[in-house]
Amino acid sequence: MPPRGAGGEGEPLPAQRHGAMETGQVALGRTSPGLPDSGLWPCRRPLAAGPEGETRGVEKPPFSLLSREGESMLRRIGLVGAFALLGGAGMGRAEDTYPILVYPAPRAQEAIQVDGRLVERAWEMAPLVSGFTFYDRPERAPVQTAFRVLFDEERLYIGVVCDESLADRLPPRPLPRDDASLFHRESVEIFLDPLHDHTHYFQFAVDAAGSLYDAEGYNAVWNSQAQVATQQEKDRWTLEFALPWRDVGLKPERGRVLGLNLCRNRWLEGRQWTNWSQTAANFHDPVRFGHLVLEPTREQWSRLGEEFRRPDRRGPLFIFEREGISGQTYRALLQRALDEAERALAELRSLRERQEPAVAAELAQRLEAMEQELGPIRQRLRAPEALDGHTFIQMEQAVHQLLHRMQDLLWEARLAALLAQI
Repeated sequence: MPPRGAGGEGEPLPAQRHGAMETGQVALGRTSPGLPDSGLWPCRRPLAAGPEGETRGVEKPPFSLLSREGESMLRRIGLVGAFALLGGAGMGRAEDTYPILVYPAPRAQEAIQVDGRLVERAWEMAPLVSGFTFYDRPERAPVQTAFRVLFDEERLYIGVVCDESLADRLPPRPLPRDDASLFHRESVEIFLDPLHDHTHYFQFAVDAAGSLYDAEGYNAVWNSQAQVATQQEKDRWTLEFALPWRDVGLKPERGRVLGLNLCRNRWLEGRQWTNWSQTAANFHDPVRFGHLVLEPTREQWSRLGEEFRRPDRRGPLFIFEREGISGQTYRALLQRALDEAERALAELRSLRERQEPAVAAELAQRLEAMEQELGPIRQRLRAPEALDGHTFIQMEQAVHQLLHRMQDLLWEARLAALLAQI
């Protein structure tokens, strides 16, 4: 998103919204005491595209926030609807119920070569997080972004994967340092609040050609010693970013919390501004950055609840792990989505038997095509390997897009069956 003063049609002003809420205990995984499994799960599907190709999704909190009846409702409407009901999509509300995202970063166990390839084994130890939404509404983007974070005593490392079906149109040549036209190219922005005071933050932007823009807040005169490198591939582009801790005046102490957000500017199919942690008016919204925790111990987790909710945030907490979110595995979440699709398929098969021969034949063909679409997802769930966040988002999104088509087909089949009885 272009910085203030960089131009751009309809450019929003910075905004910081917050409200008030009690703090909560925070811990990792199912072994955490006092954190019952809520049964919540990520959003069903992207909503319809906006006038400029925009669409927007988020994840699951570790607490059981609702009753059993409420959880049943969530399974029907997904988290997009849930956040709207909770106020997460209500820009005009005074209280802040936006989701609170937490990323525990492991220490790098080997040297990282900043070449944009992300091939070191150390990267595999960091959670791969995806599920980017559009900046002003909690709707998952159809073209996704994923990232990992590592650190060592000298640097913070961030590796980013940007899915891109139009990779042949990516910019081939880099721009000069701090050239604001970078924001009108395919680019990723990294926001870092090192003191976690929700006021003083740094912005770094890198385009697909490896151009770098950095600023202290809106002050682009400030420059870092960050290293960046990108790679362009046939269906994606990747970014590797390394920032010396001394540039932001920080020592990487274990359990330290920093504000972090990753955002993406995509222009190849209209203007698409997406972010990891949901923001309001634009990306410069440090109150709503996610939280980066450096190699926290189990004891430190239990003391971090209040820190995550500063300054008075009400939203549900999502703690990202290598194989899931807040104790629920990506495999289980994807299986839940697949089960719903299987139930819809079963109902369609039943309705087919009550149709006229011509309608039944057409319905059979459409059901066969849907079966084939579900095949790779069934196969992946049968495989023993764990799912990462990026693969989960891609497959879960495909299931729910298919489920949406099934629901439309169900209405058609039910109507045809009803008319046949008249």
